[in-house]
Amino acid sequence: AIFGQGQCTGTPWVHLSSALLTSALYGTTFTLSFLMPDPGGLDEGDSDFAKTLRTHKALRWVHFGGMIAQMLLGIVVANGERFGLDRANDYKALRALSTVHLGIGVVTWGALTWAGSIMVF
Repeated sequence: AIFGQGQCTGTPWVHLSSALLTSALYGTTFTLSFLMPDPGGLDEGDSDFAKTLRTHKALRWVHFGGMIAQMLLGIVVANGERFGLDRANDYKALRALSTVHLGIGVVTWGALTWAGSIMVF
């Protein structure tokens, strides 16, 4: 474990703190992006910018779904006993859920990075 074996049992405070901060910041920026008006209809038409903006808006839903899945899987893995998963008897299931949590994190990071980079470059 990166922050010591204490992170493997009980509440992983470092991971939880970073997850809460990331979720709060992401929620704020997602809400702003969702509520931002497009009075000029810039995403309409066949121009390169319109196509880029439509791609950006589509990727918004990909990384939003990934963030929701990350939060839900994180809660299940961290509180497995509350969901009927015992660390001793259901280790393989918890490991599989943790692997899926990691995979979704990579895909979510990729979608978010792609969405941001196409607007910058």
